[in-house]
Amino acid sequence: MLWVNGGRLLILSILTLAVMMGSASLPILYIAVLLLGVGETLVDTALTSIVPSVVSQDRLTWANARLTAAQTVTNTFIGPPLAGYLAGLGFAVATGSSTLMYLMAGLALLLMRGSFHVPAQVNPQTRGQFWAHVTEGLRFLWKDRLIRDLTLFTASMNLFWSGWGVLIVLYAVRPGPMGLSEFEYGIFLTAMAIGGLLGSAVCERLQKRLGTRNALALDFVGTILLVGVPALTTNPLAVGTAAFFAGMGATIWVILVASIRQRLVPGELLGRVYSASRFISWGIGPVGALLAGFVAELWGIRTMFAIGGVVSIGLLLLFLVLISPRLLEEQAGRHLGS
Repeated sequence: MLWVNGGRLLILSILTLAVMMGSASLPILYIAVLLLGVGETLVDTALTSIVPSVVSQDRLTWANARLTAAQTVTNTFIGPPLAGYLAGLGFAVATGSSTLMYLMAGLALLLMRGSFHVPAQVNPQTRGQFWAHVTEGLRFLWKDRLIRDLTLFTASMNLFWSGWGVLIVLYAVRPGPMGLSEFEYGIFLTAMAIGGLLGSAVCERLQKRLGTRNALALDFVGTILLVGVPALTTNPLAVGTAAFFAGMGATIWVILVASIRQRLVPGELLGRVYSASRFISWGIGPVGALLAGFVAELWGIRTMFAIGGVVSIGLLLLFLVLISPRLLEEQAGRHLGS
């Protein structure tokens, strides 16, 4: 995380100087965005891997909930309007401010106390074998039934989330059937972010009251509402309420699955297992967007939403059959026993 932060400082400093000197160009901007995107992936992986080194096992859900809440607030409510304001003052002001923020983040990382080093190689047989080393996380994920199933369920739901994401603007904004203006559409999207913020706040309490399995099932309910309600009505309040509950359920899923992964995966493999899980569950997004566009082109957007709602109900039933409270308890017992 420190190395990437240093790279971000360098990239944004160069970009800021290029803007100030009038030598900035689209190729320079594309290269900067590409490198920053790679760095974001590396930091996200390191971030989820470092949590068990910072807090005790019984506080993982607590820590993940607060991380998710901070990301929701900054990425949704603070970042976009602040970026627009800074860009209005000047592009160099925006990139220069980002440079200072990364500098502060680096200082905060240096102030963290603890030991964050893990063995570089968990399996001596893969030493020197690049491909085996790269795929070790994927092989661990596939052998662990609970982590594998949770990853596949995440990918399945992301099919419909990505389809919803590419079609909802056509459905919601005029001349779409919901008839929203661009401003109203922005407010509509905020409902999902508010739901996500609420989900991070109540996740621990819901887990204790409902149990881990039933709390995870809320994400399926949210997905059903997200894609199913627009198939039934064009009422903005109803569709916005569905997006609110979908955001809440998705956040609870992310927090609890991250905590489960952190408890079950050895520290030296946690980053690689998370990367493998993210590759599968996020990599399916473009496929979902493509399929959604194809179905919508043939039969209409509402038909696509209806198909997503019905299939999501089937996914919920499958989840309840495959992921039992007993399985979660056995995995927790396996961790305590080790």
